[in-house]
Amino acid sequence: LAAMRAPLADASELMGLAGKLWAAGQDGDTELFLKLDIQFHHLVLSSSGNEMFGKLNSLVAEVLTGRTHYGMMPDHPHEEALQMHVDVASAIQRGNAVDAHAAMLAIMERAMTEMSTLWDEAAHT
Repeated sequence: LAAMRAPLADASELMGLAGKLWAAGQDGDTELFLKLDIQFHHLVLSSSGNEMFGKLNSLVAEVLTGRTHYGMMPDHPHEEALQMHVDVASAIQRGNAVDAHAAMLAIMERAMTEMSTLWDEAAHT
């Protein structure tokens, strides 16, 4: 929905946030990365123009915060994960809902895979 509804200013801001995320991830600045990641996902949800999605901001922020503070986030995010954020932002800026959906789904699937691996390790210890 953000790809179809985001104002140009929001789409441009998403591209900027994706770049800042990349830099923070490469620098290993987990707190800055977390702050920017929360802003990024907040802007995607609010740019959807869907009030219900907009209300998910606090839930997404809580998940991202917990993932970081409970050691479920690498100090240096994988370049593939960083690229996925760029792909989401780029697709939204281009107004390509199919590509935006695919990139966001890839982010979510990667996060779930990474967390489930940690959960499996914890269950066996």
